[in-house]
Amino acid sequence: HVGSAFPHGNPDIGIAMGKSGTDVARSAAQIILLDDNFASIVTGIEEGRTVFLNIRKFTNYVLVSNGPEILPYLIYILLPVPLALTVIQILSIDLGTDIIPSMALGQEPPDPEAMNQPPRSKDFRLLSPGLVVHSYLFLGLLEAIWSLGLFFWVLMQGGWEFGADLPMTDPLYRSATGIALATILLMQIGNLIGRRSALHSGLDGGIIRNRLMLAGIIIQIVFSWALLYVPWLQAVLGTGPVDWFVYLAAWLGIPLIFGTDYLRKRLFAAKINYTG
Repeated sequence: HVGSAFPHGNPDIGIAMGKSGTDVARSAAQIILLDDNFASIVTGIEEGRTVFLNIRKFTNYVLVSNGPEILPYLIYILLPVPLALTVIQILSIDLGTDIIPSMALGQEPPDPEAMNQPPRSKDFRLLSPGLVVHSYLFLGLLEAIWSLGLFFWVLMQGGWEFGADLPMTDPLYRSATGIALATILLMQIGNLIGRRSALHSGLDGGIIRNRLMLAGIIIQIVFSWALLYVPWLQAVLGTGPVDWFVYLAAWLGIPLIFGTDYLRKRLFAAKINYTG
């Protein structure tokens, strides 16, 4: 209801005029139009939907990298294999390379389709079960499989056998854990682009206009290379170099995660919740 001190029926929200409305109406309202312009309602709804969607975007993005961070520890506990990621390497993702991309998603402009969607249910939560499943059991699992696959491939190519002890100071281990970390960093680029839209690819001019997003992508690329081949960073993160074709295989993770998620969007477009 708008401008009434005593609402009729059971309205979802009360709106009062800031200039011409009464004090009673303003005190009873949840929204006050400071300019007395009904068009401001539409603008406010659009901004609210944009904020909600952007929060879900960067939440989804951040949770995805948790999958390849958690699974190596579960495997390490259950099986006689080396630990694929160390604590400092995980921190380099969570407190390092994921920060700027998350901020970039938080400042994405309004989606043109946002105002064409029906209102969300009152019971809909920011951190919904669908978002958690998509983050951990779909994209997160995909990142984990690809990064762990390259980790164990490097180990086996270097002569490691299942169950054999391998010190963290061993050059073979450092190379294997380095490529696991680099793979996650690179796959997060594909994840980042895909998170720009719940229904579309995310590949449009908005990436170029969003300077934070460009900066985040560049940092992830440079860091993924530096941690493998720059000596002082190797010493800090406990990583080592790999052959060029192994690093190239890590790059293939970008189209893998982006393409797989886009295929999901196309196949299940009618069932995907627009809000993520």
